[in-house]
Amino acid sequence: MRNLEDICENYKRGIIDLVILSLLEKEDMYPYQINQEVQKRSEELLHFYLTSLYPPIRRMLQNEEISERKVLAGERRYRNYYHIEEKGREYLQQLRQEYEAMSRGIALLNNSLEESQ
Repeated sequence: MRNLEDICENYKRGIIDLVILSLLEKEDMYPYQINQEVQKRSEELLHFYLTSLYPPIRRMLQNEEISERKVLAGERRYRNYYHIEEKGREYLQQLRQEYEAMSRGIALLNNSLEESQ
């Protein structure tokens, strides 16, 4: 039998760009803040390991979907704040459309299977 935790992690990997960009659409954030907002706004239903945010952030930086700026936080420490760019807004729109289509398709499939029982 498959490990349910592994399956859940795969789901999260599939939606992480959507989650990050959705939050950045509202305001610039740094990774720890993104992680906290995900938990808060999802009422603890979604949880990402902080380290899992960095690969998609790096990929989106390379694709120019987001940009970063360093802000002094304390005497010698900097925080990297991330900002959604126009390419990121376009990508987010595509992700939302795909998510809606997939969610609708799964709901239709489940409903038709329930009706056939």
